[in-house]
Amino acid sequence: MAISLGIILCAIEIFLLTFQILPSTKAIILMCLHLLATIFLLKFIVDSHPLSHFWIVLGIFSVPSTITACLNLCITFKLQ
Repeated sequence: MAISLGIILCAIEIFLLTFQILPSTKAIILMCLHLLATIFLLKFIVDSHPLSHFWIVLGIFSVPSTITACLNLCITFKLQ
């Protein structure tokens, strides 16, 4: 259950990062989604897997969001 909720929240976060919404609203929503996704994913890791799996989950779920945010930031600066 925890892994499903974590994956869903990360997918919503990536969707919102890809399709821009209002900046202040976006920051608050994405911060809450990322916090909830991290809590669920860490609960899944601690309950079901050894600690070494943390790095795999971090790479799968945090790196795409970070790359998308950086690309959006670069595109925003290019447009200005």
